[in-house]
Amino acid sequence: ASGSGDEAGARGAGSFTEYIGVVRLDSSDGSEGGDAFEAVLTTSAGVAVSGGAYPTAEEAARAYDALARMYEGADAKTNFKLDAYSSWTPPDAAAGSARIEVKAGERLTLEEVVGALEAERGVNVTTLDLAGRSDLADHMVFVTGRSVAHMRKMGDLLVDALRAREIPDVEPELEGRDEDYWMVVDCGNVIVNIFDEESREVFDLETFWGNMSLDDDPWEGMTFEEWLEANPVPEKWIKRLERDEVEER
Repeated sequence: ASGSGDEAGARGAGSFTEYIGVVRLDSSDGSEGGDAFEAVLTTSAGVAVSGGAYPTAEEAARAYDALARMYEGADAKTNFKLDAYSSWTPPDAAAGSARIEVKAGERLTLEEVVGALEAERGVNVTTLDLAGRSDLADHMVFVTGRSVAHMRKMGDLLVDALRAREIPDVEPELEGRDEDYWMVVDCGNVIVNIFDEESREVFDLETFWGNMSLDDDPWEGMTFEEWLEANPVPEKWIKRLERDEVEER
């Protein structure tokens, strides 16, 4: 997938330049600091992924190349040779793109999910058997991404596989795709949590779900307010949310 002259930028209206996947931004797009060019890659799922806005078209082109190699591997069509923009290449960009075999109507197995995430060089892929803990799914998977683009790439891979298999009662979606700390793909029988390193440690959902039990009533007849008072939100969660709120202002 790559940019074409008929597409608009992810940040707003614009026109593509002579570089692959580089959009010249209109002055009305709200870009800051004089950034006039955006790197935009369109995935196989038809989703426009922004590589950021830059002052020059060449800088945006280098960013696009890094994004393209991350999503499409060594065969990606790029603007420059690899040695011409090595400083833009993320740690995971050299990895080949994983593929999940299309099996119409069949659910993704835990092994397929884990194998794909590991092939994409996801960090610390762990699994949790939800039997006796929750009826949400059979298993839960946790993985850390090396960057926001890497998190999206892993999520998009699973979403593309779900779309290709056309599994009944499964809606292919990367929840939280616009966030930068936690994304989720519900594969029906497997729920995949994709975190950045800090958020995975802060939320520690592996411990939370590991301690869950269907035999226990977490509410114990209490109202939500009473339960929340008895089970306060961890201080590190609050600090993270407060920091994010300040950054958004």
